[in-house]
Amino acid sequence: MKNNLFIGPKQPITERMVYSQELRNFWSEAPCPKDVSVNYSMFDIKNKRVLGRMIATPTNNDIYIDYLLVDKRRVGVGRDFIKLAEIESSKRGYNGHLSLLSAQLMLRNEKEAPHLFYRKQGFKTKSPLMNMIMDICIKLKKNLPQKLNGIKFMYK
Repeated sequence: MKNNLFIGPKQPITERMVYSQELRNFWSEAPCPKDVSVNYSMFDIKNKRVLGRMIATPTNNDIYIDYLLVDKRRVGVGRDFIKLAEIESSKRGYNGHLSLLSAQLMLRNEKEAPHLFYRKQGFKTKSPLMNMIMDICIKLKKNLPQKLNGIKFMYK
């Protein structure tokens, strides 16, 4: 088990480089694949800056995205992290299955929850009605109504 060591680069994405770091669950005594979360950091090679971070944890049948935060929206960083998680899911035999809790990040004063972003990436909720509402908002290029911005379990 490698603890606190960079084991990347994982995947070059144009002028971006992704490094990963295993984060062992120290509450567990026995090493097990479910005990290891992976912290991914994406860097802009040209401008030498961090573009975002993602923490993902393998479960019994998918990769659960614990945390996904990008420095700047709408430049493809979040999409690239999702693609990376799908690749890792496929490598583990999970057929690209992912899950997460989508929530508005209040610390950054975000005006919109990331639900529509995840929907565009192929995620869905357990509610067909909510999925339909999100699809309509995407088609009309509108934000999701504020009262629907609560925490959502999403999966693909």
